[in-house]
Amino acid sequence: MGMNKAAMPATVSAAILTILLATVFTMTGCATSMNFTAPLQGRFATTSIAVRSYEVIGTVSASSTEIQTVGLLGRARSVQGSKITFADLLQEATLIGADDIIDVQIDRNVTGRRKRILSYTGTALAIRYVDTELKMPDLIHRF
Repeated sequence: MGMNKAAMPATVSAAILTILLATVFTMTGCATSMNFTAPLQGRFATTSIAVRSYEVIGTVSASSTEIQTVGLLGRARSVQGSKITFADLLQEATLIGADDIIDVQIDRNVTGRRKRILSYTGTALAIRYVDTELKMPDLIHRF
């Protein structure tokens, strides 16, 4: 008709390339949202909340450093060091005579690209319970 046979494969490949790029851009713009309460709808759970009086002894803190060597695809090839955990802060609290910790906050600071240095700092309030008897109200919550 009016189109050259040599120009036809170029037009078809350009159309395929356009469809492929449109599909890729559409898929990268998609977001996934999750409703974490959905599986619990309609279920009942008995929750017991222990009510105890306490006194704040002080603030405890812990820090650590983790060094990650990063590969070509951005994944850590090797990891040295450690992260801060709840147990680390609780261990520090027991050293000053605390029974438990509350108001826990763990911060992370990341520097570097190929050799990432992750610095962790954790703080918490160390508390001591002043009464030995637990008051356990029975509450039923619908999730």
